Amino acid sequence: MRYIIFLLSSFYILSLQSQNIIYSDDFDNGVLSVGGDPIGYTQVLDDTIYQINGNGTAGPWTAMSYNFHNGSGTPTLIDASDSPKIYIRAKGSNNPSLRIDFQDNIGFVTNQSPIEVSLTNNYEIYTLDYTGNLLDGGYGGPCTNAPCPVDATKIQSLILFVNAPN
Repeated sequence: MRYIIFLLSSFYILSLQSQNIIYSDDFDNGVLSVGGDPIGYTQVLDDTIYQINGNGTAGPWTAMSYNFHNGSGTPTLIDASDSPKIYIRAKGSNNPSLRIDFQDNIGFVTNQSPIEVSLTNNYEIYTLDYTGNLLDGGYGGPCTNAPCPVDATKIQSLILFVNAPN
C-alpha cells in the first residue's frame, strides 16, 4: 500500500494593502475544522500539525475541505478580495501534488484554473495566488452556467486535493 502523508503546519492569508493577516491557523488551538474523512484518507491534528494520510485507495478527485473558523472552531467567512493568496507551510512524503481551491458560501469553487504545488520531503513555504482565477468552471456543484464568479468577500473553506489528475 502506498501512503501519502501531507503535513501542514500553517495557513496564512494576508492583506497586501495593510500587510495585516486576514486569517491564520497554526493549529495551536487544538481545533481542526474539516469536512469528514473521504475514502482513502484520514485527517488528524497531531500536536500542531494537520496531517492528511492516504492509503493509496482514494479516487483521483477525492476532495477534503478545511473550513475557516475562529479560534474556538465556530465557522466564519473570510474576505480575501484584497489579496486572494494563500501561504502554506507544508511537506509531503512521496512528493505529492497538492491542489487547493477557495470555496465561497454558496459553493462556487476556484476550479476553472486550478492551482497546485508539488510538495517535497522538507517543510517549505508555498504561495498560491488566485488573482484573476476566482472562477468556477461548472464541474459539478451549484455553478450551472459557467464560468461563475467566486465571491472572494465570502470565502468559507478550502477544498484540498492530493495528487489530483491534470
